[in-house]
Amino acid sequence: MKTRKWLLLGTGGVLLLAGLATGGWVVTETALQATSDRAFCSSCHTMAPFVASYDQDVHGGQNPQGLRANCVDCHLPHDTPGNYLVQKGLFGLKAGWGQVVSLVFEPDWIASMEQRNEFLYDSACLTCHAKLEQAPDQSAAAAFGHRTYFAPDNALTCADCHAHVGHKDLRAHLAGDAQPTTTTEE
Repeated sequence: MKTRKWLLLGTGGVLLLAGLATGGWVVTETALQATSDRAFCSSCHTMAPFVASYDQDVHGGQNPQGLRANCVDCHLPHDTPGNYLVQKGLFGLKAGWGQVVSLVFEPDWIASMEQRNEFLYDSACLTCHAKLEQAPDQSAAAAFGHRTYFAPDNALTCADCHAHVGHKDLRAHLAGDAQPTTTTEE
């Protein structure tokens, strides 16, 4: 009788732990997906020019295939899952605080463009552009630049050469001089 009781308690404990782990994973994955796309990121008023310029860019769907990168595809590191989660949490806290502060002090986004390497990660670029080093259909200048990037002693980042990646005419959008986007809201 005692063995049966422990067997039932042990089985119940294992099932409970499995259920908690599964539930935790589902909740975490749902939260990660819900806070990773254009719809979520565009809910902040300070992101309006960034979303408008993204909508006009090839990464925002203006390409023959209509493919779109989510905001986190470029703006979070993809080197390890742990670093991704930590940086997502830190970025979320920083963005939330930025929203509060922007009610009083509007950020100087144009000046912040010089710190673009703080908001873009090469590991993110290389997730989609994994075969870039061997890409056959590059111009001579692009091939040279990419060979330089992949050289062992390289100190460049993707954003050093691709300053406006992901956001077409971002400077004009930030200055309020851009043409309105033709992409429909999701």
